[in-house]
Amino acid sequence: MKLEVGRILITVHVHATEDMDRVMECLEEVMPGKVGFRQTRARGTFKNPIIILEGEVKGDREAFFRSLLEALGEEERERLRRELGDRFSGGTFFIRLDKMAACMGEVRLGEGIQVATSFISYPFDQEGIVSEVRGWL
Repeated sequence: MKLEVGRILITVHVHATEDMDRVMECLEEVMPGKVGFRQTRARGTFKNPIIILEGEVKGDREAFFRSLLEALGEEERERLRRELGDRFSGGTFFIRLDKMAACMGEVRLGEGIQVATSFISYPFDQEGIVSEVRGWL
């Protein structure tokens, strides 16, 4: 089976109480490569303003993905190994990173930053993809 990282999409919601420039600095600090973000303005449940940042990784996506995994602590990589099958859907691997930890220069699992990594394999074999990613952890 030939496997490649197809796309990596990153989504972050910036709330009215957060400093947009600071959030962007935090993302640039913890992301292991170039991500081009675009902004969409939205309203929350209580009509509060939210900016949705959506970005796609540019350049070597496999190196980006592997670096992101390596930046996680061993305990968190072990958690991903245990939950690996549940984090895949249709060849896409989903993780959420802690936005507050990112603002402290740390990469940890949590809430606030969604990373969706799509894999391409020929022939398509989700079990094979999961097995390969398990080896990267």
